[in-house]
Amino acid sequence: FNSLTRQLAPWRDVLGIPVADFGYDEALAFLARKIDEKAYTPVAFLNANNANIAMENPGFEKALDEFLILSDGVGVDIAAWLLHGKIFKANLNGTDFVPALLRAHAKKLKVGLIGAKRDVVDAAVASFAASFPQHDFRVISDGYFKPEDELAIKQKTAEFRPDIVLVAMGVPRQEQFVTRVL
Repeated sequence: FNSLTRQLAPWRDVLGIPVADFGYDEALAFLARKIDEKAYTPVAFLNANNANIAMENPGFEKALDEFLILSDGVGVDIAAWLLHGKIFKANLNGTDFVPALLRAHAKKLKVGLIGAKRDVVDAAVASFAASFPQHDFRVISDGYFKPEDELAIKQKTAEFRPDIVLVAMGVPRQEQFVTRVL
């Protein structure tokens, strides 16, 4: 069992899934360094729902091996407390953590977005651009594509050469997409 989380970070097991145990600033600094190094580091967030899905979906659980997994929410903290006697150093949920990462990175980043309905992903790009004007945001694809469109999405991503790709297609589809395409 050779997961990316185990290779990169201090971690604890939650229901068979290794979860990184970073403090908030520590996680921001770690990922900023990976971005600056152009070191491909896919990130997933484990909350109680995702942990339950992983227990029932071996394909999803296997896909998680290829991600740095960050803790997301009180459910994961409760599991960590019960299993290890202590909670994680920080709640690193994506809706708070991703904007913090973008805010903390002063150098211009290219950020690609994949997922949701077209009007939603367009609105997300506009919102991100207004909030973080130092970065270049671009829609790579909405989330409503056919499997035969994946090669074109991969090519479009490669042409843009983003520093970060945000994928919002729902669990476990987004993680399996990332492992297969990106």
